[in-house]
Amino acid sequence: MTVDDRTVDEIVVLADIIFRVEAEITAQRSRPTPAQRADILAIAIMELVASARAARGLHSGRLYAATVLDELNDAPESETDQPTAIDLLIPVFIAQVMAGPGHPDDA
Repeated sequence: MTVDDRTVDEIVVLADIIFRVEAEITAQRSRPTPAQRADILAIAIMELVASARAARGLHSGRLYAATVLDELNDAPESETDQPTAIDLLIPVFIAQVMAGPGHPDDA
């Protein structure tokens, strides 16, 4: 893999999303199974990818250009702890997976 500045920036964004998902999962009273945890991460990453694909401009398609991160990207350094759209979506993803019919690997 060739690692350029844009790739490094995407890895940083991806790691941040994984951290945010894990932090939200840890805060839940009911712990998801490992398969559910994987589903939650996959949904969050797909939301990020879909959002990046919808981004316009020079960096269209890049994870760091995802519109669900706009609040984070546009915020002054002092306000980066404000929730982004993805922060608000992660609990929804968790609830969806936890309320769903279950993962085939859980059977």
